[in-house]
Amino acid sequence: MSKANFLDSRGITLNIFDMMGNGVLLKEGYQYTLAEAKEFVTRLTNLGLDTSKQKGIKIPICQESSYTLITQEGRSMGELYPGEYFWAQLLSAYGIANTYTTEKSHTGSIIAVSGQYFRNLSKEELTHLFINNFVILEGDAAYTLWDMGYGHLAGIDAVEWHKVNSGVQAYEETCNNEIYSGIKNSRMSSQCSSGNYLRITYTESANIEKLTEVKGPDGSKVGPGMVLYKEMNDHKKRDQSLGINKCEESLLKSYSERYDALVHDGEVVLSGIEPGTFGYDELRKMLARLRDYKYAYMLFIRDYNAPFTNNLAERDLRPCKTRQKISGCFRTWRGISDFVKIMSVISTWKKQKMDLFVKIKE
Repeated sequence: MSKANFLDSRGITLNIFDMMGNGVLLKEGYQYTLAEAKEFVTRLTNLGLDTSKQKGIKIPICQESSYTLITQEGRSMGELYPGEYFWAQLLSAYGIANTYTTEKSHTGSIIAVSGQYFRNLSKEELTHLFINNFVILEGDAAYTLWDMGYGHLAGIDAVEWHKVNSGVQAYEETCNNEIYSGIKNSRMSSQCSSGNYLRITYTESANIEKLTEVKGPDGSKVGPGMVLYKEMNDHKKRDQSLGINKCEESLLKSYSERYDALVHDGEVVLSGIEPGTFGYDELRKMLARLRDYKYAYMLFIRDYNAPFTNNLAERDLRPCKTRQKISGCFRTWRGISDFVKIMSVISTWKKQKMDLFVKIKE
C-alpha cells in the first residue's frame, strides 16, 4: 500500500469479497490489515509528495507493456508480466535514488531500462533516448533492442542467451584494473539465482570500455559483462561502412544539444569551486576551449572526411621533431626542405595504402 502511494495511486483495490456473493469475507482478516496500515498511509499521503519532483536515476515504465511484449516460450503467465521494475529493486537495495517515470522523452538524464520497455517506443523516440541520455541496460532490454533491429544504438552486433546453471558461465570478474572494497579482480557468481546470461557481440567499430568479463568454470573468457559504450564516433563509422557520407541533420542537432548540455554541467560544477583551488584553472581553461572551439571539436561528426582525433597530424610531425633533437640536426635550409618534401610524399603514400617500395622504384 505504501508503494502504491509513491506511484501516485488514487486508491487501492483489494479482493476481500466471498466468491459466492456473500459479501465481505471477514474471516480472512483483511479489515485488520487495513486498520493497521491506515494511519501510516494517511500520514504518508498528507506529506504531499509529488512523484514528478522525485530525483534520481529514472526508470521508465509503460502501462501498455503487457500489450506490446513478446513471449519467448509461452508456457506461463509470468511471461506476460512486464519486467520494467528490475532496476528499481537493484538500485534501491544499494541505496541509490531512483524514480519511476511514464514520460518517453528525456534529455540529460540517467535512464535505467529493463524488460521489454523499448517495444513501446518509436524509432525516433529510441534514437533521441540514446543520443541525449546516459542509458543503462540489463540483459532483457539489450536483447529487446537488438531484436527490434536497433542494436546499433548500443553498438550491439549479435546476442546469444545462456541459461543459468548451463555450465557456460560460472562467475563475473572485474577487468578494468580498479580495486573495489579493497579487492583486485573482484568477482561474483553467475550461477544459482543470478539469472540467465546474454552474451553480446559488439560491432568492430563500437567504442566500448569493458568493466567486467564473464568466465567459465575453468577461468576461460565467455564474453563481456558490464561495458561502457561511447556512441558518437561509432555512429560515424557505421554510416561510412554503409556508404553514407553525411550525418542526419536531426542527429547532428541532438549531438550539438548534448554537447552544450555537458559544457553547461561543467560550468555549474566550476561555479561551486573556489577560485585558486587546486585544479580550478585547468577546469576553467578546458571549459573555455570546449565552449569557444565547439565547431572544431564536432567537426569529425559534421564532416565525415575529418578524423576523430588529430593523431595522424601528430604522427606526421613527430619525425621532424625527433630529427631536430638528434645531435647535428639539420645543417642547411635545403636539407630541411628536402626532408620535409620526402616525408610528405611518403606519408601520403601510406595514407593511400600504397606500396612504398613500388612507388619509390617508379
